[in-house]
Amino acid sequence: MTPLLRATLALAHGLWVWHTAQVLGAPHGVEHLRDFCQQQGITEVYVSFAPDVDLAPLVTALHGAHVRVEALLSSTNADEAGPHREKLLDKVRAVMQFNARHPDTRFDGIHLDIEPQQRPENKGPGNLAYLPGLIDAYR
Repeated sequence: MTPLLRATLALAHGLWVWHTAQVLGAPHGVEHLRDFCQQQGITEVYVSFAPDVDLAPLVTALHGAHVRVEALLSSTNADEAGPHREKLLDKVRAVMQFNARHPDTRFDGIHLDIEPQQRPENKGPGNLAYLPGLIDAYR
């Protein structure tokens, strides 16, 4: 196997799963998602996280298929200090609590999808005023 081919095979192929609760609520949803990932060569899945949804069976099934699983947290306004950022941090803490409660079924990471550029006031050419707050949010 050539080094280029080896590097190509090592690439991660990710899948974003929104509305994870609906996926889990479908008949055989966990198995269908796991099988889809295996068939498509998906190596990482980012699942929308909700603390009131039991995600342990999904994480277990995907890990069993050698798929990394990250908790997907999204926000369009976490770049703003105060309640918006605290809401995101509360979600981060909930993922950490999940991992503490499920030591054998932990998320492999947290995938932050912070998109202040989606707000109308942040659109337009050269409009990058939101960047300092976005950097603070990631810190």
